Amino acid sequence: MSVAEARSTTSPQGAVAQHRGFAVPFIGSLLGGTRVRLGARGTAEFLLPNRHGTRGFLLESWPALRETHGPTLHDLRLVQYLDRLPVLSPPAIQAASHLVAMEGFAGAAASRLARRRERLERNRLARRVTLLRRFAAASGETRWAQSPCASPLGSAGAIAWEAVGIGRVAELTGLGRPEIALCLDDLSRVLPSVGGPAAERSRPARLIALLDECRAEWHEVGRSGGTAPTASLGLRLAEQAGRAVQSAGQLLHGLEEACRDVAALLEMWQRDRTAPAALAHRLDLALDGWERICLLWRDANAAHADAPSEDPTRATLLAELARIACLLPAPSQTDLAAPDHHDPRPIRVGPVRDGASVTRLLRNERIRLAELELNMTDETAGVPQ
Repeated sequence: MSVAEARSTTSPQGAVAQHRGFAVPFIGSLLGGTRVRLGARGTAEFLLPNRHGTRGFLLESWPALRETHGPTLHDLRLVQYLDRLPVLSPPAIQAASHLVAMEGFAGAAASRLARRRERLERNRLARRVTLLRRFAAASGETRWAQSPCASPLGSAGAIAWEAVGIGRVAELTGLGRPEIALCLDDLSRVLPSVGGPAAERSRPARLIALLDECRAEWHEVGRSGGTAPTASLGLRLAEQAGRAVQSAGQLLHGLEEACRDVAALLEMWQRDRTAPAALAHRLDLALDGWERICLLWRDANAAHADAPSEDPTRATLLAELARIACLLPAPSQTDLAAPDHHDPRPIRVGPVRDGASVTRLLRNERIRLAELELNMTDETAGVPQ
């Protein structure tokens, strides 16, 4: 069964996802900024920025895109994994792309980094255990909440301990075990690394900080004057990034507060069983796609650190980033029930040729490695016993 056939039309991502889709980390030279969504006919559709600079976007099925845009082996393998997903979401796509990197399709360095996944999973388990303890304590099971985990985290024993904990919380709250497990996964993504350095932040917090730094740099490009197109693009990116930072920051703060005050969270959860997942998915949607935009900018700055402000390469990159950003949902559209009234008009084009395909491919491989590093920064933090 394909992802389009298996995915529910009533998934938590709502109307916006149906229009804007989710970012896919392809590395093909012509596939930067690609997003995937469920089409009206129940099949997956891929949205690409319009490389010609005019209004609209490219909307194609995967077979057509494969013929016209020369995907790499990495991209072909990633689509195979996407086709098996029961639900399309940013975390699910990230997990699928991580498996592709582990298999070596994103280069040797990315494969070595991705294979450290066991340590990352150990830290994620530590976060889920922390949340389970808080749920139990808020439900009156203080004694069990303070009981030690007899097995090292990451072992089969610890996973079994977590399963018992989920059962306890289910009995105390009347919530279903699958609901509790999914909620733990959603909320554990926004927790800082438990037991590690106090300054260690969750992935969303790190991404918000990175986006805010890039926003300031784009604003400076716009203020510096220079050629009208470059200044205009810089200001436009800065304005859009600023709205995303504000929206994502508010959502992250709400989730962090929910993780601290689990009694209120449980009360909200029992009133509306979709509420915790909806909060987490809104944060995913608010940040989806910005990661690659920021890393492309940082990569170019590192490569052209001594270039003048009017360097043509910078102007070309800003134009590329602006085209990708055009497909991102606005903060007002991260409301899961809000329809997207600004969906660009789709266009159809023939085969696309890129004279700098090798350069772009090598760059995109560097960006893929940087994405893995950003996603796995907190895996070396300690975990509680």
